[in-house]
Amino acid sequence: MSKALSVDLRERVVAAVAAGMSRREAAARFGVSASSAVRWCALQRDDGSVAPKALGGDRRSKHIGAHAPFILGLVEDRSDITLGQMQFELAAVGVSTGVGTLWHFFHQRRITLKKSPRTLPSRAALTSGGGAGITSQKQYLLCCCAKLNAATKAGRQLPIRVR
Repeated sequence: MSKALSVDLRERVVAAVAAGMSRREAAARFGVSASSAVRWCALQRDDGSVAPKALGGDRRSKHIGAHAPFILGLVEDRSDITLGQMQFELAAVGVSTGVGTLWHFFHQRRITLKKSPRTLPSRAALTSGGGAGITSQKQYLLCCCAKLNAATKAGRQLPIRVR
């Protein structure tokens, strides 16, 4: 991660500019970019200090956090609302935000919105094929054994299907 240049260096560049040197000349003398020298001089003029501002951190939460009651109200009204729909609802009231920002909003608050409960694996709840009227795995196995026994008695061999 990058670090801000020292306040001492910034003050020396600004002092050289104040002493009559151009911004580009001062930048070349102290080994910094011309744009940095211009920015530091502007900071000194506007704020009275050349101290760097904080680096990094979360810069989007404060904007969306101001609308937390509205967002949480949307979820209360419609529990199955998607992030895209929330984005549309926020845009309707003049708040421009991305789906990722909304996801981050809920992630910070440990709110998870699941659409439906998990279903059982197909071996435990036989959801496909297998025969009509069979409701459990035990019934399925009994049915298969009965078919196998009947086929064996008749002298036929059933094709084996692996599920």
